[in-house]
Amino acid sequence: MKPILFLFALWSSANGIGQISEAYFKYNIDVSAIEKTEEVMATTRLLRNSEMVIYFDENNSRVEFKLGNISRTTTVINKKLNEGIIYSSGSMGNIATKRSASDFSPSTSTDKSIRSVVKAHDEYRTILGFRCRKYTLNDGQFTATYWCTDDIKIDPNLNSTFNSDLPGFPLSFYTISKGMRMEYQASDYSFTIYDKNELFSTDVPDGYKLVR
Repeated sequence: MKPILFLFALWSSANGIGQISEAYFKYNIDVSAIEKTEEVMATTRLLRNSEMVIYFDENNSRVEFKLGNISRTTTVINKKLNEGIIYSSGSMGNIATKRSASDFSPSTSTDKSIRSVVKAHDEYRTILGFRCRKYTLNDGQFTATYWCTDDIKIDPNLNSTFNSDLPGFPLSFYTISKGMRMEYQASDYSFTIYDKNELFSTDVPDGYKLVR
C-alpha cells in the first residue's frame, strides 16, 4: 500500500491559533470486510489495530504506518538536506531505502486525463475542532471518501501521503479496495513535538538493512 502524507505550513484561523510551524496527528484505522470471502475475512483479522501517525515541522515530515500484524513502515523526509528514507519491518525482514526528498513528492506532471477525479459535496463535519468538507474520489479503479479541512495547508515538498488532488488536509477518510473498507479517523493531535533530531533523522536505524 502506498503511503497515503506531506506538510507543511499550517494555519488554523478558525480556531484562533495562527500560523503553526510543527504538529503531530494520530489516526486510528478501522478495517472491515465488504466481501465475505474467507481470504478477505482472514486479511481483515490481520489488519486489526492498524494506525497511522504523522509528525512535521517546517522542513521535515515523518509518517509511521502500522498495518495490523503484517508490517510497520516509517517514511521520513528532510527538505533542507533533500534526503528521505523509508524503512519497514515485515515478511521481507527489516529493510531501508534512501532517496532524495524530491522523490517522495507527488508528481505535478501527471497527465490530467489519468489523474484522480475529486468531487466536492456540500456536507460538513467538525473533527477535533476543525471544520471539514466532504470530498469523494474515483479514478475508475479506486474509490475514497475524505473529510478535509482548509485550516491545515500542505507543503507538497513534504507530502508523501495524501493524494495531491485533494483541496485540503483530510482528518477522516475511508477507502474501498480488494473487498475491504479501511477507515482512517484522526483521534489526537498536538502543536508541539519533541526529540526532533531523532524523530526526523534520515539515518538507517539499527537492525535494518539498506537496499538500493
